[in-house]
Amino acid sequence: MKTYPYDSVKNFTDLFADIICSADADNPETGNNLVQGFFNALQDWRKYHIEAAAEYQRLIELATDIANDSQSTIQS
Repeated sequence: MKTYPYDSVKNFTDLFADIICSADADNPETGNNLVQGFFNALQDWRKYHIEAAAEYQRLIELATDIANDSQSTIQS
């Protein structure tokens, strides 16, 4: 079996093919769940990145405060 770089179109095509093969003409709910699951995953990852960015901002502010306090102590 040929492997492709992770970020290649071919690799993602194969990954998506493995997922969408679950669609079932006799059970449309399966396809609905597939699409809803994809949507939920997008929302979950978006939420994660928003929260991570907020934490990075908090850490930047904390580090800035510490740096400013250190400079005040040094200059005194």
